[in-house]
Order: sequence, then structure tokens, then C-alpha cells
Amino acid sequence: MTPAQTITVLPTGLGIVDLVATVDQPWLKLSTTIIRGAGSIDVSIINPNNVLGASPDLTASVVIRSPATGHSVTVPVRLRVNLNAAGGSARPIGVVDTPRHEVSGVTGTIGVTGWVLDDIAINMVRVYRFCVPADPAEACQTVLGYRVVELGKAVQVEGARPDVEKAFGSAYPNAARAGWGLAILTPMLPDVTGNKSHGGVGAIDLLVVAVDAEGQTTVLGPPASGGHPIRITLANDRMDRPFGNIDTPAQGGTVSGGIPVFGWVLTPDRGDAATIPINGSTITVFIDGQPVGKAVYNQCRGTVGNPVPTLAYCNDDVSSVFGHGAPQATFTPRLANPGMYRNLDAGRGPIGSFLLDTTTLADGMHSIAWSVTDSLGRTEGIGSRNFNVMNGSVSTAITSAAVAERPMAGDVQLVAPVRARTGFDQGEFRSLAPGEDGEYRIDVRQLDRVELQVAGTTAVYLDNSAEQAPMPIGATIDTATGAFAWTPGPAFIGDYTLVFTTEAGVVRIIVTVTPDVRLSMR
Repeated sequence: MTPAQTITVLPTGLGIVDLVATVDQPWLKLSTTIIRGAGSIDVSIINPNNVLGASPDLTASVVIRSPATGHSVTVPVRLRVNLNAAGGSARPIGVVDTPRHEVSGVTGTIGVTGWVLDDIAINMVRVYRFCVPADPAEACQTVLGYRVVELGKAVQVEGARPDVEKAFGSAYPNAARAGWGLAILTPMLPDVTGNKSHGGVGAIDLLVVAVDAEGQTTVLGPPASGGHPIRITLANDRMDRPFGNIDTPAQGGTVSGGIPVFGWVLTPDRGDAATIPINGSTITVFIDGQPVGKAVYNQCRGTVGNPVPTLAYCNDDVSSVFGHGAPQATFTPRLANPGMYRNLDAGRGPIGSFLLDTTTLADGMHSIAWSVTDSLGRTEGIGSRNFNVMNGSVSTAITSAAVAERPMAGDVQLVAPVRARTGFDQGEFRSLAPGEDGEYRIDVRQLDRVELQVAGTTAVYLDNSAEQAPMPIGATIDTATGAFAWTPGPAFIGDYTLVFTTEAGVVRIIVTVTPDVRLSMR
């Protein structure tokens, strides 16, 4: 049976009010019927006295209303019953969209991205890499006959793949959460050519396995491949820009209140004495594509002290990997820095931190990323990921889930001034010109950032040709200025039609998220 599904309630503009939830069929059960302000409700299936009977297809509704204001919203529910239980259930279906099979020259952080569905429910999508000679035997495990090392569990993101939802939504549960993704920092993968455990050089095979609620598995591979491992060739020995990772919040994790955000960044010195300024002035924290402050940098989470004493060397987890000729165990004493990372020299540390007040964010899923610029002016986005906020109260911030009223068929499609920029360096805006169909188009690289400005914007929604939808996860709109920002995190790939609504009409902008184009507009 498909597990309980969650409705997140965000009563925008109503203040803190009591909300009442009801159902109209006896086979639906709610985890709660009262919500004060924002919150969530789990909806599950029950079958008292066999109320389902022999019907293979049933419908119901969950109604959430505010008795004080009269506002309400209805959530439709569809239940499909397999009357041929002896036939069992099907295995998961899906694909890996990125990285492309046999892509070469891979450096920095990449998104392992795709979609997956199951007739009952998906339990998880796990990403592995094949074992290499540098791996100790205890690090490897056998999965479906392959010797592999686990890299992580992908996060399924609501609304990340409207194309899949449109194609399969009538046949599969949770089709709105078909998109999945995991960001992988490739310098932390093995140096195959040098027979080292880290460094990210040479050919690596990735294995992606979907597991459904009954434990059935499917190897996900490139489209039309039938499912097979993905081979990528890494080239981090030629990387010439900052890299790093965000350690907290966890990918897909849930947080509340004030939380410390920790991460680390380095940049290679290839004879140019490149560093990251130790005062953190070039490390910007972005929430939902908007800058919210600077990180505190030059910290160490080892045993030598924080900040690092003038003549000492940081010996934390990052320093023990990148500050030795060969990676060492965490807290291994360091007496020098033979590597190419000047931020691991004496008296320095690679760790950054930022205190995030989540009460300024709406409850629901958000994105976080860092922008890092080194002393040579090279800028890179770091650690893009999605996380959930659940404070149980109405946010004071602009909600990333803001939705405009869907325009009527007679509404005017405008040709209006549109300005855009991509990347984390927040460079100059450029004007976009509409195509012959009156729509604007822009490309943005996966895990990168796009910013759009349309004067007079009152709200933005995602048009998936099937229904009105909120803006994508990780997007925000400032209606006072018409500024829209979005950091497409793991799971987002393909075309997303954004509709900017103004008093005069609508402006349609198609954002294409691609793994191949870095900063390209068309």
C-alpha cells in the first residue's frame, strides 16, 4: 500500500489562524484535523469494514478551511486498487539524465539527476561508484553483483520534473516527486590514474539503484539504455577554480529555528599563489537564489585550536585529505603543507560557517548554496542542495511558494523589458529579446543560478501545461522590485516555463536547465 503522503499548509496572507481539515470518504485518514498557522497533514488509506469493496478506482477530497475567514482549499485524492494481487506489483521505472554516459573532463561538483516512479511507492534512490584498487576492502560492498562504494541517497524533489508528472501522473502515485538528484563533489572521488583514494582523476563508473516500498530494485541508466552503470572521466588535476562543500543542513533534511550552516572551501594554487581571502568577504550565502550574508571563514574543526595558532597546521577532516601528500586519518598531525592549497598553510583553516535564522523563511523546501571567489577573481557555486524548513508558524519572509491567479485565456501576453543574469558572480544584467512566439528563453547550468527582472511583477507561477503550480523549489520573487532568483538544485533538468503576472498581462520566460551550458543565453 502506498504510504501516507504529506500536505504542507502555508496560509499566505491570512495571519496565524486555526485551520480545520476534513475528508469526504471513510477510507481516508488524517494525522490531524487542526493546524494553527502553517503546518502539515499526513493523509493515509484505511479500509474499515471493507469500505473499498471491489472498486478499482476511487476518488475523494481533503478540504482545508479557515472558519474565521471562510477561505478554503480542496485537495483531490485518487485511489487505484490492484484487484489482481496475485500478479504482484511492478518494479520501479526511471532513468539517469545526468551526468551523460561517457562524458569526459568532469571537475568540481556535479549533479546526478533523473526521475523514478513505482506503482506503489519509491523507498529510495541510492548512488554508488564502482570500487577501484585504491579502496580498502572494508569500504566496498556488493550490490546487485557489483562491488561498490556508496556515495549517498538522492533526494526526491516536489515539482522538479513537471514533464514526468504530465506524462505519468494519471498512472503512478507520487508522480509530482518523480525528480531525484544528488550533488557529488568529484575531487573527493578516487584518483584512478594515481591510485589514490581522493583527487578525482580518471574513469569512474556510477551505479544508480531505485528501491521500491517492497524492496524490489531497478538499476537506472541513461534514457533508452535499459539501465546500466554510468561512466564518467574526471579531470580534477586540471581544475582551476574554487571547490568545496556545504556540510549542514543535510541534503533533504528538516530544520527549524536558528541553525549553524557549516561548509568548507579551497582553491588550487597552480603557481599563481591563489587563495580564498581569510576574512570571508568573498564567500556569499544564498538562500533560494538570494544573497543573505557572508560566511565566517578561516576556521578549523581539528584538535589544534580554532582559530589555528600562527605556527600550527589545521588537522581536521578536510585538511587531513588535502593537506598531505596522501590522505590521512582525521586529526593526523601536520607539520607542513606539501599540497597546492594555500588556505591549508600554517595558521589557516578551510572551514566556513553562517548562522541561518529559518524563522525568516516560509515553511517548506528551500535551497542553499555558497558563492566563493578566490584572489584571482574566479567564482564558483558551492554545495547546492535542498532542505526543509518546518517552524509551524507563518513566515515573515516572501514565500518561495507564492502562486498567482492563473491568467484567463483572454489575458494579454506581453512583450516587456526583461533583464537577466546567470552565475554566482552577480555580474551585469543583460536584456533578453523575445522569440517569434513572444516567449523569452534563457539557459542556466544545473546547480548554477539565474536572476530575472520583469517590471511590475505581482507573482510568478510555473506553467506545466496541466495545472497551475508554485514556483520551483529554490526560487523567490520580490514583488516590490519584480526580481526573481532561482538556484536549480539537484533533480532539476530540462525546460521550465515561468509566467510572470503583471497588471497589464503576462510575460512567459522558458528557463532551460542544462548540465552542458555554463553561462549561455539565447
